[in-house]
Amino acid sequence: MGEERAGELLVFPNPANERISVTSIEGRMNALIITSADGRMVLAQASNGSSADLDVHALRAGAYFLEARLTSGRVLRSRFIKN
Repeated sequence: MGEERAGELLVFPNPANERISVTSIEGRMNALIITSADGRMVLAQASNGSSADLDVHALRAGAYFLEARLTSGRVLRSRFIKN
């Protein structure tokens, strides 16, 4: 298991099976969006803190992109692999 660190967005575990934990060191997140490699949004979740857990068990195996929108207006991006 690994950890993807893009800027100050931590995603663990990577690769993932059931859930991922997302932590922003930059500040509070208000939205988390997962898109597939072909650009389709597959999951969106509101957030109200600097960390959140996302249920990814229903996603097909492959590469995904994660976007975290912060309350400051900043957008952090990372990627992860779903087994």
